[in-house]
Amino acid sequence: MGRGISHEKSNLPCQDFAVFEYAKNGNVILALADGASSAQYAREAAIANAGAVVSLFSRITLERFQKHDAERQAEDIITACHRQIKRFAKQVGCTDFKQFSATLLFAVFSKDSVLVGHLGDGAIYGTDDNGKIDFCSDPENIAGVSTRTRFTVSKNAKEYLRLYSIEPKHCRNLVMTSDGAYSMFLGRGGMKAEVTAEELMGYMRDGGIATHTDLADVLNQMAEIPSERMDDWSVLMWDQNQEKTLEVRLEPVSMYQEEVHKHEAAKIRMEREREAREREARDREARAREEQERQAKEREAREKLAREKEAKEKEAREKERLEKERLERKAAQEREEMARAAREAAAKKEAASGKGSSRTIELKDPPVQPKSQQPQYPSQGAAASNSTAVGKESERTTGASNSGIHRPAGSPAQRRPQVVVRYHGGSIKRYGRIVIGDRSFSGEIIRFFKKF
Repeated sequence: MGRGISHEKSNLPCQDFAVFEYAKNGNVILALADGASSAQYAREAAIANAGAVVSLFSRITLERFQKHDAERQAEDIITACHRQIKRFAKQVGCTDFKQFSATLLFAVFSKDSVLVGHLGDGAIYGTDDNGKIDFCSDPENIAGVSTRTRFTVSKNAKEYLRLYSIEPKHCRNLVMTSDGAYSMFLGRGGMKAEVTAEELMGYMRDGGIATHTDLADVLNQMAEIPSERMDDWSVLMWDQNQEKTLEVRLEPVSMYQEEVHKHEAAKIRMEREREAREREARDREARAREEQERQAKEREAREKLAREKEAKEKEAREKERLEKERLERKAAQEREEMARAAREAAAKKEAASGKGSSRTIELKDPPVQPKSQQPQYPSQGAAASNSTAVGKESERTTGASNSGIHRPAGSPAQRRPQVVVRYHGGSIKRYGRIVIGDRSFSGEIIRFFKKF
């Protein structure tokens, strides 16, 4: 059970009451009642209704009770509730039974049968051996208004009490809920409360719910919004395979405090999640920066490699160009040397064979001056003898070309012999043959003339 947030803020007690008991006659009794918020003694009415069912089925076995017809059964149950309410009314001095309005939901298990009773709102669900919903008793509201229902003190209440006699196999697990928790069942199950009921009973079969504390924890987690917990909550569950427990009296928990703790825990959780998100964002930014730095380094390394490669290629191209030029110069030099050698060889061969053209180069004398202007040479006797010798030699070498020319004895022209140059080709080049007088020379003409 849980005390609604609005009731706790209004300083009202929990108006739900739930109890289950192992009777000495073998019956297992589960009873839940929800007092009307408009009733002055709502909690007392809920206690009276649940207590009346426990008292009734603790005195009589289920098999004996079911021998009566349905009308007698309903009348006995409503009469037992009225008897308890009258006792409470007498204690508080109230004669208006409407101030003791409360609903009633109960289930009685015996070895061979199950009796389920339902008056008013709330809901009851049972599952089979496979955990599937096999029994359902939905809320009853007047004119479809959720805040209007029937109570045990309502007129003709026994006519609206729904009784179901079912076999135990159709109700291996059972859950009953008041209207406060039923709204959560609807919201969580997508407007299908049986979905949430089946989920709860699955937790019970799996051992997740073994005590009322476990059930309170699970319901606290299922309540997603505080508005679902404004009214009181009551949820009773039963597993026929569960061992007998001594927890037969249930006390309501403060759902307001649960919500406070839940929201404090939610705040802490949200703060932790925020810190985790910020930490993740920082880590993501750090990773992004590291990735950018890594990419920048890789880009710089690639650019450096590209520059080095380009420099090497440029250097290789330059080396290749220089080597090509060197080879071209060398080849040109070799061709020139081969041509020169060929020319020299050909010139030498022709010079040696004596073939080729000849040309006589006459070294001309300066113009003859009159005797009055002719220079006077000393030692006319010696000079005349020398001139006569030279003149005779000159006449022998020059031949007819100089005959008839009178030169004074001892003049420079008489000492110039005729030079005959033999050359090869159309002009005087490097190699040829030179004849001076009765002597001839073969070799480099330019060198010869430089010598003379």
